[in-house]
Amino acid sequence: MKLTTVTLYDVKDLGEVSGVCIYGMGLFTCICYLICQIIGKSSVFVGRKLDRAKAKAIEEMKLYAQEMGADGVMNLHYQLSGLSVMVYGSAFQYLDSEAAAPATEDAAPAEEAAE
Repeated sequence: MKLTTVTLYDVKDLGEVSGVCIYGMGLFTCICYLICQIIGKSSVFVGRKLDRAKAKAIEEMKLYAQEMGADGVMNLHYQLSGLSVMVYGSAFQYLDSEAAAPATEDAAPAEEAAE
């Protein structure tokens, strides 16, 4: 599935798709976060939780786009609010059925796939 922030031409807009992930901090993460705030450092634990939440929200958004028959999602936006991460964009289909879809970031290189 192609994810892009650039508006593509020769595509049909299928509408907005989104994904949301609500994450829990947990006691250990909260304690580490408070200690980091007191000493003026960034919390690696909170950063990791946010990264995982963003990845889950993107996967959910991709699933909705695939269910709509989309070839990709354009005009991506991310929103962090409280304990949730929301990702949204516009699902699209290529108009020219003969045109090959661009390579996606999910595709593994041929050398790695052979191993």
